Amino acid sequence: MDKVPERDRAEVKALVQSAYNAPNRDVAEMIAKDLLDQYSDLYPSAMKAFQDDLEACWAYLRCPASHHRYIRTTNLLERAFGEQKRRTKTIPRFFTEKSCLPVQANRPGKLVFATLWQTSRRWLGVRMTDLGIQQLHQLREDLGLFPPHDSGRVVRKAA
Repeated sequence: MDKVPERDRAEVKALVQSAYNAPNRDVAEMIAKDLLDQYSDLYPSAMKAFQDDLEACWAYLRCPASHHRYIRTTNLLERAFGEQKRRTKTIPRFFTEKSCLPVQANRPGKLVFATLWQTSRRWLGVRMTDLGIQQLHQLREDLGLFPPHDSGRVVRKAA
């Protein structure tokens, strides 16, 4: 918005936010196209900056619509990382992997676990429908996030 003069800033900002908060990808692309058609000649550097981050800003639209509110921004993660950093800044590092785990009382690991646990509790309000689960399954498949399938061979453990 710093690249847009004050007189047009409110209108451009409203269009940018409506493209970012669109209910689906088609609507978002339509709003973005209108915005770019209207302001590319007037503010080329601002519109280039808008276009550069557009795909990353729309990544959340691939997930179920009921999750959009929670994943549209990284605030939840940033808050968790900030809180974890605040709680552990007096200790320069964890000397072992166990020192980060929640099993040892009165250790920073317990604080890290507690911070991440608190963040995960915010996801309790997200409802998973059958359609949402199917969409997430399809998204994982599209992104190649499933582990490779075992070819059906049986592996016997030595006794």
